[in-house]
Amino acid sequence: MLYDQPIELALARALIELRDKAGASLPFVVDHPGARSFGGVAVDPKLVVLIRPRRPLSAGETVELVAKNRAKEDSARDRVVSLSVARRLQHTGVACGYGAWDDGEACSFNDGRLQMSGQTLHVTSRATATHGRWASRASERSRCG
Repeated sequence: MLYDQPIELALARALIELRDKAGASLPFVVDHPGARSFGGVAVDPKLVVLIRPRRPLSAGETVELVAKNRAKEDSARDRVVSLSVARRLQHTGVACGYGAWDDGEACSFNDGRLQMSGQTLHVTSRATATHGRWASRASERSRCG
């Protein structure tokens, strides 16, 4: 969580709540990041509070993160965000060459080993089935070397 001014962890802990879908509070820990950047942007670590549940969340589990307003009389300005844990992705394919980079490269992916004749590849995956439907798809292309 990113704040507009430095915040001590004890105060941040008092202003944050993590709840399961039934509304029950989930135990969590807070910390400042060790690095002086957040999301690739240079920032004072005291402006950032990292929130981690004490127990691992399951794939597909939804929780609510509540950021309470420091002024209790202004609780209408509390922020509530619903967050869902991504489902496990299933590998669906690897292909060499991609779009404008495709120059007839050959590759094979067997037993977890990729052999390539060129420098580009295209990896595809999708979330595992939930009640017979696919929750999401992912695709990534990379140029090696």
